[in-house]
Amino acid sequence: MKLRFDGLSTFRAWGGAASQGSVALLIVGLERLAPGEPWRLYVKTSNGNELELACRAIVSDGDDVSGIGRSYRV
Repeated sequence: MKLRFDGLSTFRAWGGAASQGSVALLIVGLERLAPGEPWRLYVKTSNGNELELACRAIVSDGDDVSGIGRSYRV
């Protein structure tokens, strides 16, 4: 899957060790609370790294992601 984040306003990365090879995604969260609000993406990996970003739009495999709400996968 290819994702593109347009209009990036926040990018934070912190946590554990650098890794080579594959890591498992333990938590993935995506939310947009209302039309016109930014998208927020949160990822936590098995090696303790975390990533958070906010952006105006998300494009997945060429299609705009739309809607509002929250989705978290553990």
